Amino acid sequence: MHKPFIFWKKDFFGANTRIFQKVSLSFLCILLICCSQHSKNILIKQSPNDNRMYRYLELTNKMRILIASDLLSDKSAAALTVYRGSYHNPKSRPGLAHFLEHMLFIGTEKYPAVDSFQKFITGNGGYSNAYTATDHTNYFYEIQPSAFEESLDRFAQFFIAPLLSPEYVEREKKAVHSEYKMQYKDDSRRGYMAAKEALNPEHPARRFSIGSLDTLSGDIEADLKLFLKNNYSSDQMALVILSNNSLDEMELMVSRIFGEIQNRHIGNSYVSVAPLTDKQVPAVLSSRPLKDIYTVSYNFPIPNPRPYFREKPVAYISNLIGHEGEGSLHQSLTKNGWIESLGAGTFDFDRNSSVMSVNIKLTREGRSHVSEISDMLFQYIDILKIEGPKLWRYEEQSKLASLKFRFQEKGAPIDFVSSIAPMIDKYPPEDLLVSPYLMENFDFSLIKEYLGYLTRENVLVEHVDPDVPVSLKEEYFDVPYSLVLGPISQGSASKAKMHLPTPNTFIPENTTLLRGDDLAISKSVEDEYVQIWLDTDTEFGAPRASFILNLFFDGGLHTIEDNVRARLLSELVNDSLITETYPAFLAGLGYSLSESDKGLVITATGYNDKLASLLGKVLKSVTDGPLEAERFLTIRESLTTGLVNLSKDRPYMQTLRALQDELLSASWSPSALAAEIKHVELNDLEVWRKERFRRVSVLAAMHGNVSEEDVFILRSTLSENLNLAKVEIRRSELKTITENEILDINVDHDDAAILMYVQHPDDEYKTRAMGALAAQLIRSPYFSELRTQRQLGYVVHTSTRRFRDLTGNIFLIQSPVMGVSGLEEASLEFLRAYLSQWSELSREEFLEQKRGLINRLTQKDKNLGERSRRYWTDLENENFQFDTQQRIAVEVESLTKSDMQAFFKKLVERLYDQRLLIYSNGKFMPESSG
Repeated sequence: MHKPFIFWKKDFFGANTRIFQKVSLSFLCILLICCSQHSKNILIKQSPNDNRMYRYLELTNKMRILIASDLLSDKSAAALTVYRGSYHNPKSRPGLAHFLEHMLFIGTEKYPAVDSFQKFITGNGGYSNAYTATDHTNYFYEIQPSAFEESLDRFAQFFIAPLLSPEYVEREKKAVHSEYKMQYKDDSRRGYMAAKEALNPEHPARRFSIGSLDTLSGDIEADLKLFLKNNYSSDQMALVILSNNSLDEMELMVSRIFGEIQNRHIGNSYVSVAPLTDKQVPAVLSSRPLKDIYTVSYNFPIPNPRPYFREKPVAYISNLIGHEGEGSLHQSLTKNGWIESLGAGTFDFDRNSSVMSVNIKLTREGRSHVSEISDMLFQYIDILKIEGPKLWRYEEQSKLASLKFRFQEKGAPIDFVSSIAPMIDKYPPEDLLVSPYLMENFDFSLIKEYLGYLTRENVLVEHVDPDVPVSLKEEYFDVPYSLVLGPISQGSASKAKMHLPTPNTFIPENTTLLRGDDLAISKSVEDEYVQIWLDTDTEFGAPRASFILNLFFDGGLHTIEDNVRARLLSELVNDSLITETYPAFLAGLGYSLSESDKGLVITATGYNDKLASLLGKVLKSVTDGPLEAERFLTIRESLTTGLVNLSKDRPYMQTLRALQDELLSASWSPSALAAEIKHVELNDLEVWRKERFRRVSVLAAMHGNVSEEDVFILRSTLSENLNLAKVEIRRSELKTITENEILDINVDHDDAAILMYVQHPDDEYKTRAMGALAAQLIRSPYFSELRTQRQLGYVVHTSTRRFRDLTGNIFLIQSPVMGVSGLEEASLEFLRAYLSQWSELSREEFLEQKRGLINRLTQKDKNLGERSRRYWTDLENENFQFDTQQRIAVEVESLTKSDMQAFFKKLVERLYDQRLLIYSNGKFMPESSG
């Protein structure tokens, strides 16, 4: 129910991030909003492309609320943030805040049935989740609008009168412990835990926050209730809701429902001590991962820059350090063969303290050059300091972010509410929507001040490598590490030829919107070699477009030799284009290149003004761009390492990957791919590319702010770069499951994992509808029985998966407490019991579940990307009516209880004699797999 939350998530202690969020006020639209209940009139600044209406208010109990009315929305959503998190755990109870988050979902006095909230949400086509962060806990969900008002009442009861049922306290401890154990071998979490050891012992970030059976042991009810009383108060809560109701209607709802939450007048609770003082830096923290991961991160303690969110001085700096264009630090380190990626950004520890981080992923060669990499980083920082802040650079960054805000498109309602609610305690209400993008005041002195913190004397270096010297072990995840205080070592790097970026030529100049034709996507070009589909679509108000090119090779890619060569080519092309295309990325353009069973797939998205130019560069590089010998060796090694590391993913993730490999003829296990890649030489790849591009046909589609003129340009580009010819198009063959099959994937992890897959007998839309409705009907009860009641594991899931022309139902569990045969029997026992109680399912409950599924299937596209992806999926499946979801919804509407009873009976029968079972025993005896 609750996704695991890692508050650093390696963002500033080992990940690679790109930060780019600024804007000029010249494009802002100001909307005057009147609101009541102890709130003055607020000017909510919103994008001119945003047609929602907003109201900010404060209830009499001091709860802060943002209401968003979207009359066209077919989903409603709500998020409530409590401004207390893991920092507020009692020292004697690590994980208590997280444990309370779990307990609130169990039941309330008004709605006491176990998991009744989740059942209600799921039954009405929705989804719910929560996470515990350092300084807040965030609860959120989405649902169909017809059930929104009741859902708000159910939701508010979490905070009005939760049961905290004693009989579920012990059970939910096991759920928290399962979450802890599931992450035990996750290198992101392990690295984060090691990084804590370098922090000030007085700062709460130093403590363990997930919780375990040990930290939550004994009689915890009194502690739980005291934590709730001391930390959950309406004056430290904020609510964001979005629905298709009017603002007035929603204000009445929230006033009546959430006004009942008690105001205990607890006030704010901010951390006052610094996480990194001069007693902690400079220092080098070294830790060993389980996977073959090599990273180095430079973490500079700085005052929290949030008070300067309109100026964004640190964003200015991190954008330049993280730049990957000509003359950049990234380019120099890549040319040396030392790094795979580099990113820069900031992370807020608390209201007062942040770190600015430069995060680098190393190659094997780079592992022995960390000191030189450090030298080159500080050389680049010196270049920044010597040049000093420049107005034109600031204005360029501001213009790019201003464009992003000006043409902002809608996302999922649940994403909107869950992202805004935590921000209400951090920004003025009028700036909630625009704050991430604002960059309006160039402050030379302020930028220079923050540059001054980037020194060798003010840095924590985190070095992650399986072979680093270590002398200590972290307590909760047993991570080997060492911590050395004192100056970081200097290398022998000579002065590199680096310089700051030149002006960005990819910034769009023409942002004029075409007149949309209100027509569905249709075929614009079709000849013997090329087919191009077009939809001129400006419904979402942005001058953007999406292109997809399916390059079909003669006979497709149906051997492992073909597959690994296509992967290598894709990575080499991406690598060769980084310097040239990074400015395009900053300017809101992007592309991807990947292999398929039929050939290669290129997608390009962004402002249409320069999109065709970008696509042409990519296509030319794919077909005949130079392949450098040194980069080939580095990338082959990187690909091999990445594939080998997949064998150390969480067991349930590996069962899902193995399912695809088992069913599709043109899909291979990571270990098989890694073994094959090692044998490929550069000459092999060059010969293969020449042969494969000897004959190519194309299926393409263009969607967005594009016209027939753009189709003509694309057709010309294809002719100039490809040897167009008629080819044999082959798709991957799909394995048919005709009897019981078993696959042991033998993951090195204590948890057992099981995936049971039942393939549908045909691909009729009615069959797909029954499979989808079956998953809808049992998703919540399956979770409730096996996860909440029986506590078999943190991951308990059922859904449908589609491979090529057939769909199937899957049942998935990862468990630290039970072996494979027990997990299989538990699932079968659940289904037998569910089927035996079928007559007890009321007609109204059945119809509610149908309506919930239909709502999900028929959701409107919220942005250009969503619609493009739907088009691409139907193109791949050769449904040229582009109405797959609608057809399934029509069939769902016609299904009866007797239809579904018959389907469930067949489903159970096939689970006994016609299912694919993929499993890993974990710590349990192999014979337990049966």
